[in-house]
Amino acid sequence: MKIGEWRAYLAYPAALCRLQIDTIKFLAVNIRRQETVMSIILIPIGEVNPADLEELKTPLEAAFSRNVAIGREIPLPVAAWSAGRSQYDAGMMLEFLSLCGETSGGTRVLGVTNADLSLPGVNFVFGLAGRRSAVISFHRLRQSYYGLPEDTEIFRRRATVEASHELGHTFGLPHCEDPLCVMHFSNTIAETDRKGPAFCTACRSRVLTGNLLITGRPGSGKTTLIRHLAERFADCSPVGFYTIEVREGGVRVGFDLVSLTGERRPLARTFFPGPCRVGRYGVDISGFEEFLSSVPFFAPEARLVIIDEIGKMECCSGTFRRVVREVLDATTPCVATIAERGVPGLDRVRARADVRVVEVTVANRAHLLPDLEMEVRRLVGTGPG
Repeated sequence: MKIGEWRAYLAYPAALCRLQIDTIKFLAVNIRRQETVMSIILIPIGEVNPADLEELKTPLEAAFSRNVAIGREIPLPVAAWSAGRSQYDAGMMLEFLSLCGETSGGTRVLGVTNADLSLPGVNFVFGLAGRRSAVISFHRLRQSYYGLPEDTEIFRRRATVEASHELGHTFGLPHCEDPLCVMHFSNTIAETDRKGPAFCTACRSRVLTGNLLITGRPGSGKTTLIRHLAERFADCSPVGFYTIEVREGGVRVGFDLVSLTGERRPLARTFFPGPCRVGRYGVDISGFEEFLSSVPFFAPEARLVIIDEIGKMECCSGTFRRVVREVLDATTPCVATIAERGVPGLDRVRARADVRVVEVTVANRAHLLPDLEMEVRRLVGTGPG
């Protein structure tokens, strides 16, 4: 279940203000410490068998192609307890995680509890997902809950299914119509058992894609689109740069680099000397690399990286090629423009399993922007994909 599907029913009560502040501060530090090197963090809420968490790591790492870490146990939030229902409010439990501070765009937090969860107007939920955090309950996944002999294999399969489902939502996946896909909605334990722990081909492709490359011929509008995306997602603290033409008397004489913080520096001019020349232009490699060193590509607060462009001039720099590899390998999503052809090595970049390549043309650019915005929302986790 996604947070948007129930929030309309819930006006958060003042009880949220009574959440244990010390615990929230502790969890925030715990998450920040883990997310410097990991991209999925399992947080036990209340007493949870460590072996059950360990059993989740391998299948989740395989499903999401990301490292999984286990954080320290935190207590159940008192304010989320409903004595009348003998259950914990899943929305407040999720809010408990969210109040601990924002994670980076590539990091996800999964709270795991043995407590039974519910929502207003709903008898129970197996789990609930928000933007970059989710919570699941083991309570109804055990055979003993249904009066049957305990079966560890069945329990762990169910746990993997529910964990993958809720984490899938945090990566922007909606419910899937394929009844065998892990993203198919489950309202009963029988429906959970019926579907598999794996994503269908379409959902799997979306989970693996963590970067967006925009390609097209010169003059097709790539830079215009990427600048719009940088402005549209300004609240994601984007970092990076774009490239603009420099004209004198209506004639193009070169290109400048502009960082997203406004710093501007020449990249190429017709009158710049070699040794690197691209067409009529000499490229200032040393100046470009000095500019790159000033761009905080890996700032912890950044949830989006913008690069315009991965082109022939920029790729004259070995430092830039290294930065591109490191940015694409990192957990923070990247949106970049990339030359359509003529640059050695770019085919390998376009062929990466973790990128989606979109071609912009003069004919489609006016209609492409909404699709690109939706894709970036999915990448940075600011809403359903």
